[in-house]
Amino acid sequence: MPRHTAKWIFDRLKVERGYTMVKEVVTKWKATTKEVFAPLSHPSGEAQVEFGFAYVDVAGERQQVALFVMSLPYSDAVYIQAFPRECPEAGERQAISRPALVAIRAHQIVLMPRYS
Repeated sequence: MPRHTAKWIFDRLKVERGYTMVKEVVTKWKATTKEVFAPLSHPSGEAQVEFGFAYVDVAGERQQVALFVMSLPYSDAVYIQAFPRECPEAGERQAISRPALVAIRAHQIVLMPRYS
């Protein structure tokens, strides 16, 4: 059985019910619904942190590194630091975030006000 994608359902309905009927149902549905947007709010001082992996070339050799990524949505600033490995015995987040936070302090990264 094929995957039930929107295109597959549309094609099946066209065959079983006819294009005109599908078009009428979609038109009625669109008339009764409206698009909704949720406003995003990023207060000053709010940070988002992600952990992950990437491949980098070091001295001509491709290596996998652990990443710490911190974004500051209010000011659109980003801080990324790569580590040679994670320490599974300490837990990924704890092993990466502690040195990353030390590095952030060393680089004197501060939360900047938004200028736009």
